[in-house]
Amino acid sequence: MSVFKWRAQVKWLLLGLLCITILAAGSLVGLTVYAHSPKLPKGMKLHGQVIDQLHVQQVREQLHHFNTTLEQRTFTLTLSHALYGTNLTVTGQELGLSVNVDAVMRELSLLTHGSIWQRARHRKHLEDTSHAFHIQWNSSILEAFWKRQFGEMEQEEPLPAKRVIDRYDRISYEPETIAWRIDRSSFKEQVRELLLQQLEQQPLQPPEIQEAISIPVQQFAPESTIQSLKNEQIEQKVSQYTTSYTRSSAGRVHNIEKTAATIDKMVLHPGDIFDYQEVIDLTRSTYGFREAPVIVNGKLVPGVGGGICQVSSTLYNAALLYGLEVIERQPHSLPVSYVPLGQDATFASGSINFRIRNQTHSSVLIHTETADKKLTVKLFGKRDPAVRYHIRSEIVNTLPPPDKFVYQSSLGKGQSRVLSQGKTGYEVQTTRDLFRQGNLVSSTLISKDRYAPKPRLVAVGEQPKSSSRSPAQKQNKPIVEDGILGPVFISQP
Repeated sequence: MSVFKWRAQVKWLLLGLLCITILAAGSLVGLTVYAHSPKLPKGMKLHGQVIDQLHVQQVREQLHHFNTTLEQRTFTLTLSHALYGTNLTVTGQELGLSVNVDAVMRELSLLTHGSIWQRARHRKHLEDTSHAFHIQWNSSILEAFWKRQFGEMEQEEPLPAKRVIDRYDRISYEPETIAWRIDRSSFKEQVRELLLQQLEQQPLQPPEIQEAISIPVQQFAPESTIQSLKNEQIEQKVSQYTTSYTRSSAGRVHNIEKTAATIDKMVLHPGDIFDYQEVIDLTRSTYGFREAPVIVNGKLVPGVGGGICQVSSTLYNAALLYGLEVIERQPHSLPVSYVPLGQDATFASGSINFRIRNQTHSSVLIHTETADKKLTVKLFGKRDPAVRYHIRSEIVNTLPPPDKFVYQSSLGKGQSRVLSQGKTGYEVQTTRDLFRQGNLVSSTLISKDRYAPKPRLVAVGEQPKSSSRSPAQKQNKPIVEDGILGPVFISQP
C-alpha cells in the first residue's frame, strides 16, 4: 500500500471520529437539556388539565402548601330537620379534610433527583400521563365533629308505636318515634364530588366551595308504626271471659297472674297458632313457677305450676265466644270450679297442650286483666257487629261414684264404714251457637267430655281381693294436669 493511500485512510478515519464525537457531545447536551428541563413533561395532565407549561419547582411549591390552605378554607353546611335545622360554617381542618398529593409529589421529585439518565427516563415515562389527587378524611376528627354538633340527635333511638286500651276498652294509638342519623358516607361522597369539580377547573388551587353543602340524614323508623298497627285491623273488643281465683293460695295466684302477663298484648295474625306450651316455657324462664296444688292421677297434690290451667281455660272460653278455631284442647280429669263443665282446657307439659288458630282475615289481640283475684281475658279484633256466639254445655250422663274398698283391722268381718263419699262423674256436651242479628243461624258441636267419678272409699273388716290401681299408676307414670310437676309416683291407699 502506498504512503499516499494510507494517509488518506487515516484522514477519513479521524474525520469520522470527530463527527462521532461531535454527535455524541450534541446528544449529551440535548439529553442534559431534556433531563434538566424546568417544565413538566410534555402532555402531563392533572385532573384532566394539561399542565406541561408549568415549572416543576412551581408546582412542587404549590402542592407543598396545598393542604395547609385547604384546612383554612371555610365551608357552609346546612341541615334540614324539624328539630335541628341549622347552618354551620366550618373549616376543612375541623372536618378532618385533606387531599393526598403525595403520589404526584413523588413523581415530580424523580424529575429533579438522580442521574441524567434516570431523570430523562422518568421524564419520558411521565409524558402524556394523567394524574389525580385523592380526597381523604381523618375519621376520628370528622366523627368528633359529628358528635359535637349532632350527638344529642343521634342518641335518640326509634321507639315503636303503641296500641293503648283504656278502661272502657277503647283503642287509641301513641305514635312511633323516628330516629335520625347523619349519613356519613353520602356526606363524604358529596364533598368529594364538589372538590373534584373544582380541581378539574383549577387542579393546583385548593378548592373553595361557595355553595352550601347539605348534610344528608337517614331516617330510622321502628317496625311498629301507627299505620302497621292499624293494618292489623284490631278495631274493637269482640269477646271476653272472666274467672275468679279468690280462694287460691299465694303460689297459685303467682302462677295465674304471671302466665296471664305473658299472653297479654300477644297478637295472632291471620293463620297464626297460639301454642300454650310456648307460653308456659316463656313464663317459666321469665318469672318462674311456684308451688300450688296440681292434679296427678285424678288427685290434688302439691306441685309446681298449679293454676296455669285457669289461664288456658279462661282464654279458651274467650276464643269460643270470638269464633276462633280450636285445634287442640282436652278437659281436666276432674271438674274444676272456675268454669262450667265442658268449658275447661287442661294442660300437661309435654303431653297435653292447648292450641287455637286465628282463621279469620284480621289479627286478634289478647288482652288480660288481673284485679281483685279475678282473671279477665279480652280478645280484640274485627267482626261483623250483627254476629254473636253463645256457648252452652249440658250434662248428657251422670256417672255415680264406684265403691273402692280398703281393709281396716278394727272392723269385724262383715262390718264396713264409709271413709269418703266420692264424687259423681259426668259426660258433658258443649255446643257453640251462631246468631246473626239475634237469629240463630247454626249450632256446632264443640266437644264431648267425660269427667270420671271419684270412687267412694269404704273401709271393710276383711282384706280386699284386688287393687284398683290404674295401668298408668302400676307403670309409675302419673298423669299431671294443671301444672308442670315432673314424673312422680302417687301411691294409692
